[in-house]
Amino acid sequence: MRRMSSTRFSRSSSDSCIADLVVAVAEALRARGVRVPTSAVIESVEVLESYVAVRGLDPCSPDPRELFYVLSSTLVKDDEGVEALRRVVEGLTGHGRDAFEAVRHDMAAVGSRFGGGVAPPWRLGEGGRAAYARLRLLGLMVRGKRGWRILGRRAARGRVERLVRRYGSLESALEEAVVRDVERGGGVSALLGREFPEAVFDRVSIDGLAGLVESALKVGEYGLARRAAARLRERVARGERGFDADRVYRVLRRMGLVDGVVAARLVDEEPRLVERMGLSVEGLESLLSRARNPRAIGRIVSELERRGVSVGGVPLDVAGTGRLARALVYALRGLETGNRGYVDMAYSELEKAGGGGLVGLLVGAVDCFLSKGSCVEELVDVLTRMHVRGMLSLEGLVSAVGGVSRDPRLRGVARRLMRMVLHRLLYRYYGCRGVQGYYYSASRAPGARLDVRRSVRSLVSMRGCPVYRVPRRRRSVVLLLDKSGSMREYSLVALLAAYAFSGSLRRLVVFDQDVRVFDGEAVAGRVFAELFSLGVRFEGYTDVVSALAEASRGLPASRLVLGSDLRQTVVSEEGVAEALRKLHGRGWRLFIVAPPSVDENVLRAVRGFARVLVAGSVEELAKGLKRLLA
Repeated sequence: MRRMSSTRFSRSSSDSCIADLVVAVAEALRARGVRVPTSAVIESVEVLESYVAVRGLDPCSPDPRELFYVLSSTLVKDDEGVEALRRVVEGLTGHGRDAFEAVRHDMAAVGSRFGGGVAPPWRLGEGGRAAYARLRLLGLMVRGKRGWRILGRRAARGRVERLVRRYGSLESALEEAVVRDVERGGGVSALLGREFPEAVFDRVSIDGLAGLVESALKVGEYGLARRAAARLRERVARGERGFDADRVYRVLRRMGLVDGVVAARLVDEEPRLVERMGLSVEGLESLLSRARNPRAIGRIVSELERRGVSVGGVPLDVAGTGRLARALVYALRGLETGNRGYVDMAYSELEKAGGGGLVGLLVGAVDCFLSKGSCVEELVDVLTRMHVRGMLSLEGLVSAVGGVSRDPRLRGVARRLMRMVLHRLLYRYYGCRGVQGYYYSASRAPGARLDVRRSVRSLVSMRGCPVYRVPRRRRSVVLLLDKSGSMREYSLVALLAAYAFSGSLRRLVVFDQDVRVFDGEAVAGRVFAELFSLGVRFEGYTDVVSALAEASRGLPASRLVLGSDLRQTVVSEEGVAEALRKLHGRGWRLFIVAPPSVDENVLRAVRGFARVLVAGSVEELAKGLKRLLA
């Protein structure tokens, strides 16, 4: 076995030249697809060192024929490898002078010389900008106090020789430099324009391609931007994953390359793009037919529901509708109608899709529920999990569960199912599992009772204090909830608050163009009955003025909480701001919780006498209502 020389750890400059040369040849061969083991590289270095010493050759610039003779016997093993080695050696040893001449030509194109300054790229012509980019990318320019300048002759020659030795040719070195620059944003590579290497498009990431398109547009290279965007669209449509979908969508939309296939791949990568795309109902239905990500499917279904197309109303005869989406719609239709035929159709779609995750669990739970009247806990669990993950909207969830009540055989079980779903939702949005008629305290108050379970837990956790359950004092709060179509996303969460904190409510008013008033102790039961029987529909116009009049009728002034976008769409002699100002003048304390779509004119008019919370999400609205009602 050959013993490795100790001089390997303290090489002379000649030995370093040989090692660098052999490594450069090996890397160039591997780039051409030739298999070169590391052991062969080490052996070639040792053999070439000995050969150069015996023959008395210059180790830093060996004769190409001698170099090929030695490496063909140690580095490659077959005829194909020998031919590739011949081309690599010729490039390493014979093209250095040609490469240096190419650099001199680029210097002339930018109007400079060795050690001289270079004008900014926007002051150069098309050929000059490409030459500027090549010089920058190859490291032949450095930044000084007065801007960029070219290296001196000796430094530039050394740089070119090192690049040729390492990559085999100046073209290969430029390609590698372009790849690195594109991954950093492509600010310099974009200046290459039509001379941009075609092979780079498939070597960089999708995010890098998006950055290249942006950079090309910024510097005015529109031809390169179109080429890069076309390749970007092709790779996204092919199904590549792991990129910034929001940025890619902006780039492709700017270039006009977002079609149905690309949109589906983008929302699979980032489901939140469903709302940002602003598609029509037909576009959403087409997108639903192509989406594969369950979260994306849920977002699409929620957006359709927000526009008045319920989950059950999504056309099932759309050609090519996604299997999982069809199975989800069939399962929900089966749950709403009690027809097990929909369940069989859902099973068929799942079988064609090859599995279904949560959708498969939902189909099984619906089947068990409709056939046996059992599996209630499993059905509640999978429905709430789908809601939390964004696959099913809150309204769709309550609608699906409430539809079961139409079957007389399942009415009792459906009531239990609805109560369990409401308690799950109450815990998610308000941190409680039912009507909150009391609170817990370490101090004893009038009417308080000792809570044994919590007291024992307090003792075990070393806090050492008893816990009392204290009845809540009924607060004189009047709650008005707008259930028109524009408030669809927020009103159901507000109804849950009315159910949970009904002990604080003196009156509940639910309105659209019609006004319904619930008084006194029965608020919680009436809200539950409304939800269970689907008596509450989130549609229609809005009559805020009439609702305010009914809310205050026959009651002394107290706290009034209004959940609405304040848009009066029913003809009225009095405006919303005037009606609120009159209530304030009579001593009512006004609190308004509104979505981002609130009428700005009314909002500005009432800010002086009413406290306003503009909730950006349903979670923020839930927190605001809890502070006002709890």
